[in-house]
Amino acid sequence: MAALPHGTEVTTRVDRHSGERRLASGTVGRVVRARDGGYDVHFVGVGELERARDLSPLPEEPDYERASQLVRRANLELARRFIHQVPGPFGQQAPPPPSWGTDAH
Repeated sequence: MAALPHGTEVTTRVDRHSGERRLASGTVGRVVRARDGGYDVHFVGVGELERARDLSPLPEEPDYERASQLVRRANLELARRFIHQVPGPFGQQAPPPPSWGTDAH
């Protein structure tokens, strides 16, 4: 397995504990150096932690159904924000949708 390049953004998938420090699920960090069998990650407000690659291995097979569900949920949320004109770039400030009429060819 290739080393993660310096600066790669990583996210914790579950709560992690390192001594007395706790990293909540979804905490984002950046790889600061690669080591044999792992890498060091800097988490804002926590500092650098050594992360062994074995703690978060990639699955043997991609989970296409889970990815598809995630994309569907994101699309539904974007549509909801646009329809209800929620403030932000995907609501009130969103560009108009494309026209898909017969003159689009």
